[in-house]
Amino acid sequence: MSSIDPSFNMEDDYEEAVTPQEVLQKMTTAWRNELSSPCLLPTEMECRLRKIESNPNDAIETHNKRLEEKKSDLLSEVELKFAQEYAAAEAELFDKTVLEFMPPGPLKKVASPLMDCQEDMVYAKVLNDEVGNVAVPDWKDLTGELVLEMEKLSCHLIPFESVKEHVEQGAVQLL
Repeated sequence: MSSIDPSFNMEDDYEEAVTPQEVLQKMTTAWRNELSSPCLLPTEMECRLRKIESNPNDAIETHNKRLEEKKSDLLSEVELKFAQEYAAAEAELFDKTVLEFMPPGPLKKVASPLMDCQEDMVYAKVLNDEVGNVAVPDWKDLTGELVLEMEKLSCHLIPFESVKEHVEQGAVQLL
C-alpha cells in the first residue's frame, strides 16, 4: 500500500530549484525594502503591522485602490481583517473617550490624514539594467522634473515615489 498522493507530481512541484542562499537573499532584500520604505509594500515582513497600526484606514484604502488597478494585493486577508478591526477599535475608543463627552449638536467629520510618501527620501540601489531613467522632482523649479539615469549597482538618495514601482518589481533595493 503506497502512501504517496497520486496527485503529487515531482516535475510540477519542483520546477524551479531555489538554493538556501537565494532564499536568504530574497528575504533579506524584502526585509530591507520594507524596513526602509516610508509606506507599505506588498511583501510579508513583521514591521508591516506597525505600519498598518499607524494608519489602518489608509492601509485599507491603498489596498482597495491597488485591487481596482489590477495590481497585486497590498494586504493579505488576515492583514486586511486586522486593519479593519483595528480601525473599528480606534473609532470605538474615540467615541467612548472623546465624542461621548462632547456637547450635543451637529458634528462635522474630520478627514483622516493620508500618508504622503511623495517627498520621503530613501537610499536606493539599482539591481539590474531594466530600470533605465527615472523622473525626480526638480527642487529649483517646483513644476519641473529631472531625469535621472539609474545605472546597475549605482546608489542614490531619491524620492521614494520615484522608485516605488521598481522596488515592488525587485529591480531596486532600499538601503
